[in-house]
Amino acid sequence: MPNLYLTEQGAVLRKTSRSLRLEKEGKQIAEVEISKLDNVLVYGNIQVTIQALRLLLENGIELSLLSESGKLYGQLTPPFSKNIFLRKRQFELFSDERSCKLLAGPLIKAKILNSIEVLRQFSWHIDGLNYDSEIGELTRMAEQAESAPHLRTLIGIEGASAKIYFGAFGKAFKDNTLFNGRSKQPPRDPANALMSFGYVLITALIQSHLEAVGFDPYQAFYHSLTYGRPSLALDILEVFRAPVADRFAVKMFNLGVFKREDFNDSNVEGFRLKPEAIKRFFLRWDECLRKMDILKIIREQVDSLRKACLGEIKTPEYYLFKAK
Repeated sequence: MPNLYLTEQGAVLRKTSRSLRLEKEGKQIAEVEISKLDNVLVYGNIQVTIQALRLLLENGIELSLLSESGKLYGQLTPPFSKNIFLRKRQFELFSDERSCKLLAGPLIKAKILNSIEVLRQFSWHIDGLNYDSEIGELTRMAEQAESAPHLRTLIGIEGASAKIYFGAFGKAFKDNTLFNGRSKQPPRDPANALMSFGYVLITALIQSHLEAVGFDPYQAFYHSLTYGRPSLALDILEVFRAPVADRFAVKMFNLGVFKREDFNDSNVEGFRLKPEAIKRFFLRWDECLRKMDILKIIREQVDSLRKACLGEIKTPEYYLFKAK
């Protein structure tokens, strides 16, 4: 159980010896040994005692705070790695456009290849889907991405490939009203709400691993720098979007795990999971991460980027998903 998801509103997380205990109105709900945790995610109105926070930090465990609508407020992170040499090299490389392009080209190629594999898997398992045309176009764009002469060219290729991918992606839903094209902030339909929530959670995991090895998560080689945004974590997220969060959304809706009535809709926040659906989400989400061994893959991905930055390998080995 590497991730602990806390969703019981009004509960309190306390320290007991070498464990964390969740209580509500004086009654114990759950207790978990600290040695079995990698991350704690607190969703909504839940209190965490100072003693529990200290225990988490002493054991190198990150705590993420999310709103009831799934917005990430921030993270309590153990002390930054002392690897100043990696951060120094990171800033040198990521300040040079040529170096950034050499890192970003293979990244976007891997992202497009992963989207191809996701579409291919849908076509194998969902009756009536034929993505041959879209896969052909995306395959051509993947090759263009690796050889793009400039970052601005690469950004254009990524945008064009996303348009083709999401145009095809929507056909995988049994209910074609669930996904009306990609919408971000706010999500304008249930599918985008589920996908965006997944992206937030994966980004938090990536950021945690980046900080653990010594990277500055705010200095990126592909995403532009924005105050307070973990742009490097968003760089790495690109290869996980389609095979993890997007596939998860299609599977959950097509299996009937989630339906439109599981979401609230507002003009300000768009579609968001209702509180009673959140527990169901986390159970299925954690099952998905464990089945794919995503935490291990993220660690390997971050370590590969570290090796590339330090000159131990030429380019990072980006995660490639294979359809089954």
